[in-house]
Amino acid sequence: MFSVASVEALIMCDEYKSDRYFEKLYSSKLRISRGILRMERHGALTLSAILGNQFNVENSSLASDLEWLFSWKLKACHTPEYYWCDGVEEIVLNQIGKYEFQITATLWIGPEANVNNLNKENVTGNVVLKPTGKGFKNYHFTINYGNDRLVLTKT
Repeated sequence: MFSVASVEALIMCDEYKSDRYFEKLYSSKLRISRGILRMERHGALTLSAILGNQFNVENSSLASDLEWLFSWKLKACHTPEYYWCDGVEEIVLNQIGKYEFQITATLWIGPEANVNNLNKENVTGNVVLKPTGKGFKNYHFTINYGNDRLVLTKT
């Protein structure tokens, strides 16, 4: 059996490791950009599969891919605090070109400092796939969060 003191020490150790992890993550633009590139690739592959009519939007992992992409991109935004995305819902996907999509959805977003404070907000954007389907050529998403307007782009 564990004593109360040993459990408290274990929790403090985990919090310390967690703080060190995030401190390390946010101090390195390279780590953040690698996370963004990884999520862009996942999202592009999912959209490519939808483009090839292999499955529809409701059954795809597009919501999860967008959630992670937005979370990583929000870490690279120039805002007073870091935000995170906790889910993407009600995705409406319109193909407007051979490799271009218009996306509207709702997402749960909040500050990382207070994970219990989440708001449901709308996001709109355009995405252009690379012809290989393994990445995004560019994208532009706009999220209105309270009085802030968060813009996530790749040019």
